Amino acid sequence: PLAERLAAWHPVGSAVIVLAAIIGLATIPIWATRSATELRTEIADGLAANVRAENGRIATGFLGTPLVLFALSNSGHLAEAYLMLLRRDAPSWLYQVDRGATTVWERWDAILPDGSIHGGAMDAGSGDGGGGSMLSFNHYAYGAMIDWVYRTVAGLAPDTDEPGYRLVHVAPRPAA
Repeated sequence: PLAERLAAWHPVGSAVIVLAAIIGLATIPIWATRSATELRTEIADGLAANVRAENGRIATGFLGTPLVLFALSNSGHLAEAYLMLLRRDAPSWLYQVDRGATTVWERWDAILPDGSIHGGAMDAGSGDGGGGSMLSFNHYAYGAMIDWVYRTVAGLAPDTDEPGYRLVHVAPRPAA
């Protein structure tokens, strides 16, 4: 099964599993040899299992993070999407809120658990920041998940035939 094939990538981390699932959910019709529904279910179940196993922690980076929530909730795994959203340990959005954030940071851990500011080094092992620096307290990338919050949690979505929110659908999907 797919889970065993993805497990072979485990040495490089769960990010590969999550990104493979997102890409798979988006591209199934292109490469499907079995029914798209069957594959979509298997991939979505694997993604949800990975999110549960990691207690809502993901390692997808800027590009994959906002897509994971939609991939989960659109495939019947709303509980796992909320597990990610409501996580309080880094990496998470609420970790930042718990440390006083009113914006989304470039780093999940820009303020460390002890209250100190992260040094900004891109290569955590370098110690001197020689690999460049990334430390912004107002950064869009991880904030891209707010679209999911509006459309899924609050349930506010524009009608695709009436752009610009001329016609709005209201269908909130609260956590269980």
